[in-house]
Amino acid sequence: MLAPNHSKVNAREAAYLALLSSQRQERYIDETLEQWNSERKPIQKDYNLAKEIACGACRMALSLDYHAQVLSGDHLTLKRKERALLQTALYQYY
Repeated sequence: MLAPNHSKVNAREAAYLALLSSQRQERYIDETLEQWNSERKPIQKDYNLAKEIACGACRMALSLDYHAQVLSGDHLTLKRKERALLQTALYQYY
């Protein structure tokens, strides 16, 4: 599900929302991004970026969680929204 006012949703935010929706087991990443693509009609480059970030963060979730734990130096407890945001950020960094 996209943000209530998703008229200004950029590729990175679309990736985050798609990953979050997938982690909540509401929709597949591709379904969320296809909805964003059909409603907002982003350029192909932005759509590809959103798909790469969302799918990559999902694919590498365990590794990204490990890196977040190491970087924090302490036990890291995150809510689902925070974890999805951190995963998309770390995926782009690594």
